[in-house]
Order: sequence, then C-alpha cells, then structure tokens
Amino acid sequence: MCGRTSCHLPKEVLARACAYRDRQGQRRLPEWREPDRYCPSYNKSPQSSSPVLLSRLHVEKGALLLGRITFSLVILRARLLVLKAASVFKEEATHACIYGADSSERIIAPMRWGLVPSWFKEADPSKLQYNTSNCRSDTIMEKRSFKVPLGKGRRCVVLADGFYEWQRCQRTNRTQPYFIYFPQIKTEKSESMGAADGPEDWEKVWDNWRPLTMAGLFDCWEPPEGGDCLYSYTIITVDSCKGLNGIHHRMPAILDGEEAVSMWLDFGEVSAQEALKLIHPTENITFHRVSSVVNSSRNNTPECLLPLRLLGRKELKASGSSQKMLQWLATKSPKKQDTKTPQKAESDVPQWSSQFLKKSPLSPKRGGADLLERWLKREKEEEPVAKRPHTQ
Repeated sequence: MCGRTSCHLPKEVLARACAYRDRQGQRRLPEWREPDRYCPSYNKSPQSSSPVLLSRLHVEKGALLLGRITFSLVILRARLLVLKAASVFKEEATHACIYGADSSERIIAPMRWGLVPSWFKEADPSKLQYNTSNCRSDTIMEKRSFKVPLGKGRRCVVLADGFYEWQRCQRTNRTQPYFIYFPQIKTEKSESMGAADGPEDWEKVWDNWRPLTMAGLFDCWEPPEGGDCLYSYTIITVDSCKGLNGIHHRMPAILDGEEAVSMWLDFGEVSAQEALKLIHPTENITFHRVSSVVNSSRNNTPECLLPLRLLGRKELKASGSSQKMLQWLATKSPKKQDTKTPQKAESDVPQWSSQFLKKSPLSPKRGGADLLERWLKREKEEEPVAKRPHTQ
C-alpha cells in the first residue's frame, strides 16, 4: 500500500525534474496549474494535496469534457482506420487544430489525495464512506470508483521524493518506518542547479534528485449545489517486489523511466488495456530506516526522511545539520514548513529496537543512504565555523 509520501521540492525545481519530450521530440517542461495550491512537505498523508502529472488535454481551455474527448478520439480513430488513412498523423493534426495541444503534452497540478468519484452525490466529499487513497491493480476493473475514470482516460502520475512504509515486528507488534525511493546518482552536475538558457539545456542542467513516479487515476467531482470542482487522485498498488516483501506485501505501481510515464499519460494514443500492462512491481528502488518522528503526519521536518543511523550521531542531531538534506535534494531550499501542517493526524507509533528488524533481502543500492552520509560529512567540513548552527 502507500499511505504516506514526501514531496518537498520547490515547484520550479519539481517542474525541471519532470522535463520530457513531446510526441514531436521537442524538449519541454510541464506547465504548472494553480501552483499556489502546492505545499511542499516531508510528510504528506491522505486528504492532503500533492502534485500530479497529467495530459494537458484534460484541462485545456476550449476542450470538451473528458468523457466526450475520449469518445471522440475513439470514433475518430475508427473512421481513420476505415479510410485506411495515416491515423497518427491525422489524429495529431486534429488535436493541434481543435485543442491547441496533443495528449503527449503535460501539466503539473495539485490534487487531493483520496479519489472522490464524479458520481458522488453528497454535498460534502468527506462523507465518502470508503478509502480511495489506494487502488488495487487486481480489482481496478471491478470497482466503479476506479473503472469509470480509467475508461475516461483520467490517468495521472503522482510525484514524490519517495514514500514511507512501516515494517511490523510480529514479536512486539511495533513498527519501524522506512523511506523508499528511486536509487540516486550524485555527480558534479548535481552540486549546482543553475538556470537553463533554453529547452536544449534542461536535460544537461538537471542532474539532481529523481522524483518517484507512481501510477494513479484522478477524477473531477462537482458539488451538487455548484461551486469549484474538486480534483482528486488515487495511487495504484501492486504486490511488493522481492526487495520490499520483508517490509510490506504491497507497494505503489511505480513507472520506471520516461517511456513508461509517457505511455501512461498519453490517453489519446495508448488505450487503457495497453496502459495497464505498465502496472507491475519494480525492483529499481532503494530504502533506508527513518525515525519514528514520521509516524505522526503533524511532523513536517527533514528528520522524517533522514536515515536513522545519521540521526543517532551527536554531530548530526542539530536541526541545522538536518537542513543540509535540503541542499542535497535541491540547491534551493523550500520555505520552512510549519510542523503542524493541516493534515490528517495519526496516533504516534512507539519506536522499537533495531535488533528485532528482519534483515531486508535487498542490499543498499547506489546513491542511497551512504551517498547522503558522505554528502553531509563533506558539507559539515566545508561549512565556516561561524555559520554552523548551535545544537539544541
């Protein structure tokens, strides 16, 4: 499952991390929609707002409703096939003329975590009686809440630094949290994230934290009595890969690589049946233990994802040193968040001794906690004494 994530990168940095090539091969950055609604956080829980990637056609001005768009695309494709014409060329031309965009173009938009179906009739979305923060891949076609948006092409990619999962010890019934993310590679380029002069430079400049890209579905709910539409999403889950089985039996459906992300988002060219073939476990992940501070969703500090063994060292306990992780993930740090963010609270889970931890079958991969430790050490040595923060 996936019940907690981190997404702390500033919106400008996050957009650059999501640079892509459109169907014509042109390098682009996804455009932000309602960026002021995005709140970076180290500890996001269901009901909070998170950034997602989606096709620009879903919100393009002048476009029809999504259901009508999808239906029109199906009819158009059928007619072109009957005429034995160049379907791809004509379809793209139609998109460009009618919508001013094609389905390969992307935007980033903040959405509520926990899908509220478009057919929900209550005036208050919080009255939804069941949990829709996750969607099991094996039952996605059996539940109306997920089958309907999938049929309308409402596929999205949920962005995060990584996600948290808790390993339960059967002996003590206590849990140990882990932070799980893509393996990272630190090079000389990642020391600086200067501004790019143009699209041709984006790929050269960006070489920093690789966001986790999780497959999701979204829907648009309109209040019965009128008002602003609510966009919300769910994260698709699959059986855990071998490396995570020792922590939890479920994991998010991770889209590993630009091709997978592109196919999942491009509902105009890739059918739902073809897109679902992308939904499977991946072994290309790494993880480390983190502090129990992440157990409460009220806590929103870098300590949530800092490796536990680093927090145990005296010289790294100061909150100032913890802030160094911001610079490792992105040169420009986001504004410090209030530790009491308006997110759904959870009762704290007691921390337990590492001696009860089951040894994970997955060995640490490149760019994991060891990379973070080396970076923190070097930064501490290079920092002027006068500027070092006082310990608390």
